[in-house]
Amino acid sequence: MAFINEDECVFCGACIDECPVDAIHEDDSGYCYIDDDGCMGCGACIDVCPVEAISMDGNEYYGYLSSEFDTLSFWNESVETWNNVPYLEGGYTTQGVDCSFLVYLIYSENGLYYPYYTTSAFINNDNPYFFEVLSPLEGDVVIWPGHHMGIYIDGPDYPGQHLYSATESEGVRVTTYNY
Repeated sequence: MAFINEDECVFCGACIDECPVDAIHEDDSGYCYIDDDGCMGCGACIDVCPVEAISMDGNEYYGYLSSEFDTLSFWNESVETWNNVPYLEGGYTTQGVDCSFLVYLIYSENGLYYPYYTTSAFINNDNPYFFEVLSPLEGDVVIWPGHHMGIYIDGPDYPGQHLYSATESEGVRVTTYNY
């Protein structure tokens, strides 16, 4: 999970504002700390820290970064980590995960951070980094009827139209994309 180095922290509060699960708090002396039980390991706080006082310390979700969706890392790391994890509404760990957290965590694993949104909120989002396309490319977020989401894939074993998503009936898996 994330760790704040108190010797480097300048107490700006940027990490507190950025945390999607409100796991960063300020104690009575003004120091920020991260609640290990609440932290989901997304790394969003790292990106906003102006003095690089936050690091990942043993984070199981955060083993590699790149400046774009890294399909090789996705297939070698993310699929291995998340495949067959059971569906759990609101879940964000390898013990259980829902579709919106799965997409969010895989993007974070690939060094692409955005504020966490439920699927419904994602649809109504004005984020300039996400926009509708007619034909998705590998790594694109796909949202379909029923307010469910996944990542479009065209991997070595799944050429063509498939999604990587957390399904209520079968957990995290590759599914056929028919939309």
